[in-house]
Amino acid sequence: GLVAITSAALLNTEEAIKRIFDIFEQQKIIRDDGNWDMLVHPEIIENIIAAKHVNLEKRLGLQHEVKENAKQRKIKILNHSSLFDKDQPNESNSLYETFEKIYSKNLHKRRFFVFIGDEKEIPVFNSKNIAA
Repeated sequence: GLVAITSAALLNTEEAIKRIFDIFEQQKIIRDDGNWDMLVHPEIIENIIAAKHVNLEKRLGLQHEVKENAKQRKIKILNHSSLFDKDQPNESNSLYETFEKIYSKNLHKRRFFVFIGDEKEIPVFNSKNIAA
């Protein structure tokens, strides 16, 4: 399965963190092997958490909290560029291309992704996404 947390919905940093953790909790029901991946488009976590209204100290704390929480739940945080060839510049890989790659490789059948990104970039896959 594929879960999308859309950045458009994440106006508030604490709310963003809470939603990410809520989704981790909800998915326990679906996956009992505890072996999930969180696929992160470059800098998206940093960008969401680095909201202008959050000071640096708090921002770093929240980033740490997400990573620690993921570690405790055996969620591996991947950069989406790991799906692509190393010689390809990351910037050229849009979320759309990332989804294309996931589906073309049938990765969604073998792995569970929490995908954090912008819904506007992935209209084709909206029916397959759960927007938080």
